[in-house]
Amino acid sequence: MAETKRQLKKAATRARIINTARQIYAERGFNTPTSAIARAAGVSHGALFAHFPTRELLILTLLGEFLEEAGGRLSVLSGRGGLTAFLNAHIKFLLEREDFYRRLITETVLLPAEASRALDAIQSTIAAPFLAILERRRGALKPLPPRLIFNSWLGLVHYYLQNKNLFAPEGSALARYGAELARAFRTMLAR
Repeated sequence: MAETKRQLKKAATRARIINTARQIYAERGFNTPTSAIARAAGVSHGALFAHFPTRELLILTLLGEFLEEAGGRLSVLSGRGGLTAFLNAHIKFLLEREDFYRRLITETVLLPAEASRALDAIQSTIAAPFLAILERRRGALKPLPPRLIFNSWLGLVHYYLQNKNLFAPEGSALARYGAELARAFRTMLAR
């Protein structure tokens, strides 16, 4: 069934609000008022609330999209590819969303409980293919608990993101150190 012009316009407005919110939250933080997002998206505040009746729903929509993208991009690596390929793909995925993700992990305590659970779901989505790869490579890696390995990787990445001002004050921490982090982590795990 073909969409009407009104439906297409509504979908385009919703997409514009989502893209603008992602950019604004990445730049200014999650406490930015929805009125600022509406203004930047070129829509009325009422139009924003017609699509997203609450700020929480807007944030959860952004996190849901992030979750879907992470699952789509990284789950395919669980069936093929090794640990190095996964680490590099994870860095590449986060690099494309670095500012938003950095805000998310640093401001998660300020977000509604549902958003915190959404972040947990994102981490679980990333962990699943990672753990599958570890299981396949068990003999080639040090005998450490798989969850400890995943949490160490995530902690390392988060440390560089949260301390961007130390590692890459003028640019991207992951662009500058991502490949090195992946190589060093893989080397530390090898038998």
